[in-house]
Amino acid sequence: MNSLDLSTLIGAAAAGLLVLSLFSIGVLWLANRRKQQSDALKQRLAASAPTTTKRAKTLRLWYEGQEATTVVVDESMTLSPWQRFLQLRAEAGFKMPPETLATLIVVGSVLGAGALFVVTQRWFPALFGLVFVPVVWWWMATVKVHKNAQKFERQLVDGLELCARALKAGHPLLAAFQLIADEIPAPVGQIFAEICQQQALGVRMEDALRRSAMQTKNEDMQLFSAAMAIHLRSGGNLAEVMQGLAFVIRERLRLGRRFRTLIAQTQISKRILIAMPIIMFAVLNMISPDYMAQMYTASFGQLMLASAALGLLLGWFVMNKMANLKV
Repeated sequence: MNSLDLSTLIGAAAAGLLVLSLFSIGVLWLANRRKQQSDALKQRLAASAPTTTKRAKTLRLWYEGQEATTVVVDESMTLSPWQRFLQLRAEAGFKMPPETLATLIVVGSVLGAGALFVVTQRWFPALFGLVFVPVVWWWMATVKVHKNAQKFERQLVDGLELCARALKAGHPLLAAFQLIADEIPAPVGQIFAEICQQQALGVRMEDALRRSAMQTKNEDMQLFSAAMAIHLRSGGNLAEVMQGLAFVIRERLRLGRRFRTLIAQTQISKRILIAMPIIMFAVLNMISPDYMAQMYTASFGQLMLASAALGLLLGWFVMNKMANLKV
């Protein structure tokens, strides 16, 4: 009777927590909905501000009695967990406000842990449910970041070739960038549209390109920004430069596809080796639940489960590093 009352009390508490969480999400959504337009406006107006950040260093070069300065990003500085969360959210393309997204992740973790505790009456599955939602979100965000990066690279090649043809036809540089913004969809079209908007606000083209390269975190965009900064200062044939950059990026993508074909066997082996223990564990739980109950009740069994989960994560990480080739 006491266990039944405890289960009823836990269920009522979980239901109350769910109602409170939904109410909090609604309040946060209503509060952040009005801030979205103001944040977008502030982001556009920030383009006219000088690029003096703590994560940048200014380099001064002297050549033939003349001084030239450039700003590079200081990659040695570490980011806080919240800044890393914001960066991952932005790179993955989530449109939801960060406070609302973080609240949903926390609420989902608490509800998952509470549901597993109510079903199993054990703390170990509840701890697993507590970390399950953040891990799944991180995995989904990482996959979206990888897909967005591949899409950005393909669109950047098309945009550079389009810009090179426009420059050869006699269009000025800003008109060529506007043509990319009109013809190429997001995210590359949006990046070049922001460059044109910053140029209209009075920002130098070099600063606008550097800021866009810092925001995208893409090596090809950073190479394009550096090449454009050099040619805007020294002069040269911009059409040939863009055509050459497009050719280099396209060849690198072709080489990357060849590498991914060669390491496809490693990827399949990784998935099979990680899925086999999980499938066998689920089958044993269905066939003989009394036998597997010792893994949940005994402290040594819980330690073995934790060690197995840690081993799977370590193996997944090592095999990803083995198959990760940077072209």
